[in-house]
Amino acid sequence: MIIPEFGHMKINEIKTLHLVKFFENLKKLYAITKICIHNFKKYFWKS
Repeated sequence: MIIPEFGHMKINEIKTLHLVKFFENLKKLYAITKICIHNFKKYFWKS
């Protein structure tokens, strides 16, 4: 199924777009995870 607003785009371009979004989300997730682990360690080592 092709989304109407992407109708003019090639399938490969759509795939690339999804990949870029996926990697951006992955980077955000990685950053959040790093912060969480850092905070957890700080809290854990205090007690």
